[in-house]
Amino acid sequence: MSTDEEKTPISPDDAIAPSDEEAQQQMYGFIAEQMQAGFDRPTIAQTLEETGVAKEVAHNITETVTKEISEMVESEQVTPAAIGLASVGGMIAALIGGAVWAGLVIVSGYEVGYVAWGIGVLSGFAVAF
Repeated sequence: MSTDEEKTPISPDDAIAPSDEEAQQQMYGFIAEQMQAGFDRPTIAQTLEETGVAKEVAHNITETVTKEISEMVESEQVTPAAIGLASVGGMIAALIGGAVWAGLVIVSGYEVGYVAWGIGVLSGFAVAF
């Protein structure tokens, strides 16, 4: 989006009743969409007010949702320690798998390709988990 274009808030599909659980989920989704589109908290709260949500409720729910989303984003960030641990796990899995594959080659006299693929999958799982 260029800097010359003006952002237009997206309005919620239905009137929102804060006590209704489904409507609250819609409101959470709406706030998340607005945040992703680049709108700030006051603009999002004002848009909610325009749909009939009480001013205090609109501001409180916007503040709550933005804090929850920010906390989720922070908790899902990858740390250098996690990267190091994943790398070590992948290397260990690759070494163990390579030793097993070498043993199979020595015992059978054949280089079995699908075993090498299995070692790659094993190493990948070690890094992912």
